[in-house]
Amino acid sequence: MPLVTLNSMSMYYREEGDGFPVVLMNGLGSDHRGWSQQIEALRTRFRCIAFDNRDVGRSDRAQAPYNIADMAGDARELLDKLGVAEAHFVGFSMGAAIAQEFVLAHPERVRSLVLMNAYTSSDPRGAALFSGWKLLRRNLTLEEYYRATFPWVYTHQEYRIPGLIDRTVQALTQDPLAQEADAFCRQVDATLTFFSEDRLDRIAAPTLLIFGEDDLLTPLRFAKVLAERIPHAELHVIPGTGHGLLWTRAAEVNSMLVSFLEKHTP
Repeated sequence: MPLVTLNSMSMYYREEGDGFPVVLMNGLGSDHRGWSQQIEALRTRFRCIAFDNRDVGRSDRAQAPYNIADMAGDARELLDKLGVAEAHFVGFSMGAAIAQEFVLAHPERVRSLVLMNAYTSSDPRGAALFSGWKLLRRNLTLEEYYRATFPWVYTHQEYRIPGLIDRTVQALTQDPLAQEADAFCRQVDATLTFFSEDRLDRIAAPTLLIFGEDDLLTPLRFAKVLAERIPHAELHVIPGTGHGLLWTRAAEVNSMLVSFLEKHTP
């Protein structure tokens, strides 16, 4: 799991498995470890490449504001360094925005596209929500911040799972690589500038959309826009889960991923 030096920064990545490459793109505040359960399921069939975006994990911290297109550029530079000309791209939340920018800029490099709990634009409600999260992150302890924001990530059903929330909060607050408040705020600012709705019809890669039925952060109205505007997009909605489906419903997500990626692997 080495560091690679790009033009503007150093990026940390994890690579496991053999076969056709699959690039895994993280959500806001998350690093490559968020994909651990997916890598476990995919590595026997695919070459899995997961990395820490700028401002998170072991990658460099940014020195200036940036946007989602800049982060897609980081991914392109990394893949150039690794000699990956074409891959499947799997993006979660903010990572799904990065994946959209990547496929729009470099369609010839994307064999297939998976967008999970994705969004296509900011809006006044979303901007207000994440501006509030920035204030919370700056002014609360990590534990207080996670307990205040987790009701947006986990559903009422998931809050009834004994120990789930407490275990997750404990693991995150004890994480030595926890993202700093300033870095988190820069990533939030990047997410709020993203807009793809007027470009989605240019995405020609086979596309799978996976959404949580009860997701409050990226609600199903985004799934509707993506499904309507990306030609031949395939939509799967997982009932009873929300924005945390990558972890709470990993078995179902992994089964969908393996089936879809194998179908589109040369």
